[in-house]
Amino acid sequence: MGNTESISSVYYSSIRTSLNSITPLYEACRDGDEEKVRNLLPKYSHLDINRQEFHYGGNTCLHIAAAQGHDNIVKLLLQHGCYRSSLLNSQNQSAYDMAALHKESTRLLFLRQDTLN
Repeated sequence: MGNTESISSVYYSSIRTSLNSITPLYEACRDGDEEKVRNLLPKYSHLDINRQEFHYGGNTCLHIAAAQGHDNIVKLLLQHGCYRSSLLNSQNQSAYDMAALHKESTRLLFLRQDTLN
């Protein structure tokens, strides 16, 4: 049973951390660190890649990359199955909406998703 206690404390500690801070993938997408995004993406589940950061306006990695105009990162995220328009942030904007507000080249990536490979 002692082992169970240490496992559960690690589990609950990681939950607290994930609820109170952004993921390294989100930070890399926000900062435009394409190399870090490439390295991190294979380590994240589909659910984690599409995770909304509620302390940061409910944005996903794709929302923030699109808003910052990081085209190469947007392309990578779309290739890894990020939801283009079904997740809305606290402003009722999809990642596509945010892209459309900023850079035409970023917006076009959403329209050409099937040809990104």
